[in-house]
Amino acid sequence: MKEMWGLLSGCAMQCNIRTSSITSNYLKKATQHRPRLASLDLTEDFATMNLCDMNEVAYICLLCLDTVYSYDMQGPPIMSTREMLGNTFHPTARKHVQQEEEEKRHLENRVASTERRTQKYQVAQEPPSHGNKDDLPNELIIHVYHHLGDLDTAFHLARSCKRLNEIFEDGNNRLRILKSIIIKSDHHKHDIQLCHFLTTNQEFASNYAISNQRPDRSVRPHASVSRHIYSATANDLTDEYVWDIVCRWQALRVLQDLYRDRSIHLTYCKSVFPYTTGLDSEEALSKMCAKEGPLSLPNVSETTSAETAKLPFSFQETQRFYKALTAHWLAIETLRLSRTSFYDTSSERPRRFDEVELLWRDCHDRTLQETLDILEVYDFVYGFLVRKIFADVAHTYSWVEGRDEMLFYVELLNNIPRYRDWYFFVKDACTFLPPTNIIELLLLSTWGSSDRSYPQNKPRYLHMLGFFDVRYGEFAEEDDRYIPTRSVFSLQALERNVEEKIEKASDGNHGDFTATWKRYRRNAWSTAARGKVLFWQGSDSQIVNHMKGLTDMLAVNYAWQQNGRHGSLRSDSFL
Repeated sequence: MKEMWGLLSGCAMQCNIRTSSITSNYLKKATQHRPRLASLDLTEDFATMNLCDMNEVAYICLLCLDTVYSYDMQGPPIMSTREMLGNTFHPTARKHVQQEEEEKRHLENRVASTERRTQKYQVAQEPPSHGNKDDLPNELIIHVYHHLGDLDTAFHLARSCKRLNEIFEDGNNRLRILKSIIIKSDHHKHDIQLCHFLTTNQEFASNYAISNQRPDRSVRPHASVSRHIYSATANDLTDEYVWDIVCRWQALRVLQDLYRDRSIHLTYCKSVFPYTTGLDSEEALSKMCAKEGPLSLPNVSETTSAETAKLPFSFQETQRFYKALTAHWLAIETLRLSRTSFYDTSSERPRRFDEVELLWRDCHDRTLQETLDILEVYDFVYGFLVRKIFADVAHTYSWVEGRDEMLFYVELLNNIPRYRDWYFFVKDACTFLPPTNIIELLLLSTWGSSDRSYPQNKPRYLHMLGFFDVRYGEFAEEDDRYIPTRSVFSLQALERNVEEKIEKASDGNHGDFTATWKRYRRNAWSTAARGKVLFWQGSDSQIVNHMKGLTDMLAVNYAWQQNGRHGSLRSDSFL
């Protein structure tokens, strides 16, 4: 051992390896863990080895360490001992090392073969991976959020996992995403202008809270305000308006749920339709509507879930309902501002009302389907729900009690409820009630109390909506005594809009399109379209063909009945 130590010391010096780092303990480990190395006759071999061979012997004795350290002996290993030795081993030692290498390679090949078979089995059992959303960068996920087509879709995606929710809620991402969706979505087309009209009208309505009298002309908005609002663009969508639109999108779902409710939907489809009475007298029509009574609560039994009690509504139909409702709401707010505005001359009033009507009747980018959607939503919300709110004819006078300026309700003020006056009051209220107030009155007045005591001060409630204010604005100079008496945004105006769209869609191929639409509206709408329009998926030309074909069938059926034949109209579902 001493001789080996001396040889190793000389070797180490030649190799620039510090002998202090090679202790007898390392040599003992070499002989203990390497039996083949211990069996070598190193003394005999050393006598015939040159300097290079001595280096090999030194490295061979250090194989138990498996590494050769750097010169200062404090750093990490710089290379494997076998890498350093290469093919310079002494022939005797090289033989044993090669045997070890072969055994090691054999073992590694067996392990690798087993791992390959195991991996192949797992791949065969597991479905192929197409990537993970966790691997996507935040910027790409935000880009996806911005291109969603619906506010609900953004909220649902944010609730799908923790990471997507954190990205959605991080900083101003939520506001930016919602704003981007509103600007790009077609069903939010009317929201920006609606926000501006609501703000202007609500600011003026604060004057109603001060006094029961009509506000002075000095606080009234000028007639030019409407023109500025109509020119509003996406750049005028403030952060506050974004949250207003989000709340509106969720709140108006109440009216959609009522439309979807099967019990209410059935009541609506079977209710009095203005053209099905067979009588030209408005007194008879109003009497039939008044006798229907109030609207019952939605009927959901214990064995029927809330979802199965509703008609299925896709996200496209939800968007169509919202777009049609906000379109008419915008019409109401536009009319409301025109009524309360201040005009420089009296001649400006009729011109302004004509402009308001033309802006909505001559909407070139609105399709026939969209116009029919507005008519259907108006029939349900204003033609059906509003008259159910004021269903108690005997107490209609309580809504205008004490307001002597309402001279055209003299019979109601004298507590003489005539059906015709009640029906006129309901139609008049339709031009003042926004959808939010309709929801409020349904929940708190119609269904909230048995005695319909809400609101406690009914005239005050209508006063805050401008019901008792001037109807055609005020002016500084009278240069024309003409008063615009036309009923803007009435049911007849909506029907004329449909007539114009049918003319455009038919291209003159269906002859008298006016007669076609009037016959369809009077004779076929209640059974073929009422409660079904929002589910139609056809193009404008298909809708016109449907109306033409059904009216022709009605004419043939009527001729058969006149001739004493038996025939019946097939009301096949459309599209």
